[in-house]
Parts: sequence; C-alpha cells; structure tokens
Amino acid sequence: MKFHTVMAAALAAMVATAAQADPRLDEKVYDPYVRNHVLEVETRFARETGGELDRSASYIGELECGVSDNLSLAVLGKVTRGEGQGSRLRGVGIEAV
Repeated sequence: MKFHTVMAAALAAMVATAAQADPRLDEKVYDPYVRNHVLEVETRFARETGGELDRSASYIGELECGVSDNLSLAVLGKVTRGEGQGSRLRGVGIEAV
C-alpha cells in the first residue's frame, strides 16, 4: 500500500503545473453580506506574460461604501499601460450591490 501512495505522489509531482488564473481583473468575489457604513478601498494589479501576449499591465481601483445593511455603492476605475506606452484611463464605472 505504501508503494502505491509513493508512486502516486511522485507522479503528481512530475505533472504538476502552475495554476491558470482568470485574467480579468474586473470580477470580484463578494462577501455574503454588506457592512453598513464601512468604507473600503481596493486595488488589483495584473500583467500578461509569455508567448505572444503584449505584456500590458492593468490596474483596477475601487472605492466602496456600505450605505445600508442591504446596499453597497462603489466607483471603479481601470488604468492600463502597454509596453513602451504611458498609463491610460480605460474606463470608470459605478456599481451597486
């Protein structure tokens, strides 16, 4: 029984690869509840790498406030920067959860 466990672990270690993540930064997993009168500031960053990707970087900034026990309002902004280019504001949005 030990031999099979060791072989399975060795095989798993040989074929292990890096986890593939969703490249979209504008998606967020929300808490199951709203925090009343709580102000949150959040930033996210991602960079594409490898192959024929353009190696652009994206930043998302979010300012969110719990208005009540059932409503949270947020303002979001997305800034991108391509390789050899300056930063550009790509979009602004308002979100209600």
